[in-house]
Amino acid sequence: MIPSRPVAFFCAAVALLFAAGCTPVASPPAVAASVTIANLQLEPVQTGTDKQAVNNCGGTDDATYTIAKEREISHELDVGSELTVNADGSVKVFGTGIGLGTTVAAKVGATYGKRNTVARTIEINVKPKTMVEYEVSLQDVYQAGEAEVTVGNQKTKIPFRFFDDFVLVLLGTRELPCLDTPTVVPTYTVEATMDASIQTAIPTDTPVPPTATQRICRLPNGEAISAESLAAQIGGDATHWTYRGGNCVWGYWNKEVQSTFRHPGGNTILTYWSGYAEPRNAGGCWVTVPEPGGEHDGKTRVVQCPDAGAEFEADGVGFHPYP
Repeated sequence: MIPSRPVAFFCAAVALLFAAGCTPVASPPAVAASVTIANLQLEPVQTGTDKQAVNNCGGTDDATYTIAKEREISHELDVGSELTVNADGSVKVFGTGIGLGTTVAAKVGATYGKRNTVARTIEINVKPKTMVEYEVSLQDVYQAGEAEVTVGNQKTKIPFRFFDDFVLVLLGTRELPCLDTPTVVPTYTVEATMDASIQTAIPTDTPVPPTATQRICRLPNGEAISAESLAAQIGGDATHWTYRGGNCVWGYWNKEVQSTFRHPGGNTILTYWSGYAEPRNAGGCWVTVPEPGGEHDGKTRVVQCPDAGAEFEADGVGFHPYP
């Protein structure tokens, strides 16, 4: 029996379909891609600052202080929020993965994705009998530039930043006043009577033996001087008040915080760095910055008041109860 024409056509079509299913499909041709790095330059970004004071007031020779900081850095790429950088540094552009991160890393001599700790130091030289405050900038350093990416006949430019290094930059130094730090403490006799609760100290000609007992120093209100009483009457916190010797001289220093200090009156003296503002409510007080010479450095403000009430802000102060 001879099949009809429609049946024969159907059988032929089915045979062709089976034959096509067994024929491999050719892959599309690879798209040529290239990356060109241009306008590469260093871009430092400050991440913080560090301010410290180096005290060489009691020194007789120059002192060298080393500032040391560490930072863990990861050599990775940042291309903004419109594109995504994969863990291997590749970026998809025009549907094609481009090894942009590894290309930039090779350009700057780094390994993409590698983490390492970078240590940096700066040395500060401080002369004897001085105190120096320094300020250092902590900076991350990026290699910033522009990548021109070509995929087939399509081109685009991608700005980028590559985390490359960490550095310390010295912003500046300034000399701070040294509070009195005499090495010999003289002896004193104290008058039996007190005028307005103020004791008057009268030095004698006899030096203090090393084993001598130091007399009790007092505030204008008659309270014995201690770190706690100074904090309560003048300001700051007790942990930063220290005895400096001499004629009952005490000093306060806290670089982290500017405190408000109140003059206790009694013709006592407060001294502080003249870079801070003059005291408020200082009517009746003697306020001056002595010219350089002798024991004066020309940078310290002297405030002597008969009555309490004057106040000012500073990060350090000297208290002289017996001028």
